[in-house]
Amino acid sequence: MSVPEPEAIAAILELGAIVLADMPREEVFTRVVHIARDTIPGAEEVSVTLVREEHPHTAASTGPLAFRSDECQYATGGVPCLHAASTGNTTLVIDMRTETLWPAYTEQALHEGP
Repeated sequence: MSVPEPEAIAAILELGAIVLADMPREEVFTRVVHIARDTIPGAEEVSVTLVREEHPHTAASTGPLAFRSDECQYATGGVPCLHAASTGNTTLVIDMRTETLWPAYTEQALHEGP
């Protein structure tokens, strides 16, 4: 068993300190995306997608690129965040330039990129 990095421990403690009754849900999501971006190696932008009655929407994002990426995903259908939402599995895209599972999204995401 490996020992968690100090940054991961700090993130877990910060997440654990969030008291849901003390703030609006939107503020909770905003704190979570910023903690995730600051903790996950290589994460440049982070967002939270909620799906209600099969309609996805971005509950929080760390910036306009993450928000635009989500909007692109919703428009093109079967894509990383919706795949994760429907399966409950983590979906990781290492390099959008070599991604082949979602060609319509990949093309649009590369066009929107940083």
